[in-house]
Amino acid sequence: MKKLKLVAIMLVSLFLSSTALAQSNFGVNINGSDVKDFLVENDRVLISNEVVKNSFGYDTAQTDDNFTLTKENTSITFDNKTMTATIGEKYVSLDSPIISKDSKTYLPLRVLSILDGDTVSWKPETNSVMVTDTADKAPLDLKIKVLAGPTAISVGKMIENTAFLGNNTNYNVEILNQPKLASASILSKEADIITVPTNMAAILYNKKGDYQVGGVMIWGNLYLAGSESINSISELKGKEIFLTGKGATPDILLQKTLKDNNIDPQKDITLTYLATPQELASYAISGKASISVIPEPILTKTMSKNKNIKIIHDFQSAWKKQYKTKVGYPQTVVLVKKDIVKSHPQIVDSFLYEFANNMNEIETDVNTAAILGEKLEIGLAAGILKTAIPRSNFHYNSGDSVKTEINNYLQALYDFNPAAVGGKLPDEGFIR
Repeated sequence: MKKLKLVAIMLVSLFLSSTALAQSNFGVNINGSDVKDFLVENDRVLISNEVVKNSFGYDTAQTDDNFTLTKENTSITFDNKTMTATIGEKYVSLDSPIISKDSKTYLPLRVLSILDGDTVSWKPETNSVMVTDTADKAPLDLKIKVLAGPTAISVGKMIENTAFLGNNTNYNVEILNQPKLASASILSKEADIITVPTNMAAILYNKKGDYQVGGVMIWGNLYLAGSESINSISELKGKEIFLTGKGATPDILLQKTLKDNNIDPQKDITLTYLATPQELASYAISGKASISVIPEPILTKTMSKNKNIKIIHDFQSAWKKQYKTKVGYPQTVVLVKKDIVKSHPQIVDSFLYEFANNMNEIETDVNTAAILGEKLEIGLAAGILKTAIPRSNFHYNSGDSVKTEINNYLQALYDFNPAAVGGKLPDEGFIR
């Protein structure tokens, strides 16, 4: 099974736009055989009940709005009213309703493939959707951990849909409130899949090497903001700047930016470190901190409570200009445990593929993502998230498609301070 390539990550949900899908050379391949009887509706591919029978081996029966598939001891029910598909006690939301046309019934291919425990991928060289029977369908339990804040929205659908990774893959999702909890989960090998800052991933890889980068999910969400009138970095000389995480990404990016503009962070600036982003926000709102390095979504929340606070410097835009890249710097990555990659590569591919789809939906449907984020009870209202999400730079890229960007980022951190990446640059095994 080939790893996900950038073109796959750019798809809307499972596939390309409806215009591209309508091309005569588009194909669907299930377990090595091309399928002709399919529809494309609202950017989703649906296959006929005949294909369900012939390619997946399910007997089909329809009653009102329900369509039931049975095979051996497995039963799957598609329900147009609730827009869900149920298998046992698990369910997943339908990405398209069941459609009746020309005396046939068409069911969403992606959902059926997930519930059947298959791997779905995109083959760009043949412009085809590929469904592959997963070799090992033995039950698998995964521990998935994500950092709190906007990052948690990336697994919102997984939390809502208990069959997100198929009937045979059980998973537990934990939202971590502090980066140090992520570090502990990696060092103990407790997490199977986890999101962490890229430099933390490098440090921990250099210590034990038990995890690899599956993909990048956030391309920078840090801003220099404040109530003072500052028009250029050079005007920061002599100022006090508040931030969190000494030696962490905000500190490194700020100090690097200052040095790049001939300002000595130790002599020309006063750097004041606070314990948490929440404390930083409190200082900014009250006016105790007139200039701060603030991440989203706390920035949006802070600006909503103190209208005098404006963005002074966008670290992401500056990085794009300096390094001539369109995606910014890879701030947050998805790590996968090497043991899981080795034992269940197809399930890892399926997870990353679905994760990529979720990230794409966050980008393209901010309102729905914001509502979902509020439901997760991570302390962020939908109104705040609607503004914060676009400035959080969500975009998923598979690790192997952005090796250059990852390596450039780590090299820049290493040149600033080798300790920022664990004393040395990670070897090639760092990226899956």
